[in-house]
Amino acid sequence: MTPRPLHQKLATILTLSPLLILAACGGGGLPGSGPSARLAGGTVQELPTNLQAAICQGRAQDAIDALTAEPLMSPTDRFYIALALDEAGMGTRARRLYARVMQTASKDSVRARCPDRVLANGPVVDEAARRLATISQVLSAMDVNLAPQPRLHDGIAPSGPIRVVDPVKFSGVVPSGRPSAIARPSSQSPLGQWFVHLSSYRSMDTAMKNRATVEAKFPPLAGIIDQWELEVGGSVAVRLGVRVGEKADATSLCNAIKSQQEYCAVIDTSQ
Repeated sequence: MTPRPLHQKLATILTLSPLLILAACGGGGLPGSGPSARLAGGTVQELPTNLQAAICQGRAQDAIDALTAEPLMSPTDRFYIALALDEAGMGTRARRLYARVMQTASKDSVRARCPDRVLANGPVVDEAARRLATISQVLSAMDVNLAPQPRLHDGIAPSGPIRVVDPVKFSGVVPSGRPSAIARPSSQSPLGQWFVHLSSYRSMDTAMKNRATVEAKFPPLAGIIDQWELEVGGSVAVRLGVRVGEKADATSLCNAIKSQQEYCAVIDTSQ
């Protein structure tokens, strides 16, 4: 089979993705990549300006669509696709591509930046390792609620009666006695004011992948686990839990979950 001339391949890419029009005159590797410079044993492949702008302006999905319009499988291609996925909040997909880049022996370098931050600037293998490490830390921190909780020892027996400091403030925080059975709340509703918070994640993609894990942990709640996306401290957080219409139902469910030594919090979504 005779390889297609370069101008035909570029024409195909331009037809598939208007985002690549401004970058159609670049060097090897990523079609339409920006100016490149030769280094000892490798080339600097810059992410096209228009794709950098898409990522920096919160339109990472546009960059993903453009980068995957044709099979681009060099290490720098994979890195930039992973970068766009990463910036779009799809860390679980991005880390697989970063790992594949790290397994190559590529000498090429990558360069991409936003006005307020550097996205990548260095050898592609090193940049993939750096971003992969960041993703791993974030996912570990957000998924900590699903990790098995170590059981504590019974401690030292009290030498005298236990004094309750503030029975109003602390009542119901950590239910005592035998674990309670978890029951499906009768006032469950997608529009319910009260949210029984079970776990949090950095992105919707990670939350959806862990929904089945939460349902497996609490079988009576299967099919009614809801998500709540909100901004916390300037970053997006996605909470999984159950929405109910009655505060009493939310409190009862949360107390039953906490009695089994699991995390739970009741949140008023109207505030």
